[in-house]
Amino acid sequence: MTGAATMNLGEELYERINGTGMGAWLADLFQRLGLPFPAASLAPQARHVTDRSTGFVLTIGRTAAQESDWHDALVLERAEGDATAPMPHGLDPATETLDSAKRKLTDTIARGSTDEIIAGDRRVSFFMDGGAWWNCASGPA
Repeated sequence: MTGAATMNLGEELYERINGTGMGAWLADLFQRLGLPFPAASLAPQARHVTDRSTGFVLTIGRTAAQESDWHDALVLERAEGDATAPMPHGLDPATETLDSAKRKLTDTIARGSTDEIIAGDRRVSFFMDGGAWWNCASGPA
């Protein structure tokens, strides 16, 4: 993994989705973003979802594992960015097309056919090496 100092926030989030033992990083992230940290009482089946004020909606879950520090049981499950959010992999939300995104990511995708795009559906999932995936959506919510 590249050092956090050289990553934009989108790359930083992407690298850590579904990672474990990241309590200190999550605490630092929430402090940098000025967001309230999930409560210690967050149950393993519950989710803490942030507002979009930072350009990202973050979904935090909690594993059932008994960690020595409860912060390390928290998991960044999802990061959803809007057009103001810095994106990973050199993606530019303002100018990206399906073809340019495929050149930067992978052509192993779900959705995003010409017919779906014409119909107004702008959701595309890119399946990356190592089992990671990146879901992009644009247009009206």
